[in-house]
Amino acid sequence: MPRGEAMFWKEWFRDKSHRTNENHAVRDVLRRNGDDGSAIRHVVHYAYPRSGIDPSQRGRIAADLSSQGFKVRDAASNDGLVFEHHRAVAGRAFDDLTDELESWFEKRGWEYDGWECAVVRGKLN
Repeated sequence: MPRGEAMFWKEWFRDKSHRTNENHAVRDVLRRNGDDGSAIRHVVHYAYPRSGIDPSQRGRIAADLSSQGFKVRDAASNDGLVFEHHRAVAGRAFDDLTDELESWFEKRGWEYDGWECAVVRGKLN
């Protein structure tokens, strides 16, 4: 691995996971709109199979997500899945969840593509 690439990956994993950094970016947008992320809200997650993945896995992945309390539906494109639940997006517990999702999908040859939610205005902590 070239030295520059090795440094990139070292920085990427240094204090927080890449996913946690992306979570912080979304929460920064929420905060700028008067939302600290602590309110329970509808959260929508996305995942897509990587090229060459056996499509028969899709049903099992959807069933596993459903058994964990997610409402699962087809994504609009690329044979992906959309899975939803209600929870707060602030804090380490949410970051742990998205880190786990990213790892879980990676092991199955899928890509966890992140999450979104509506702004819920209220008191900032």
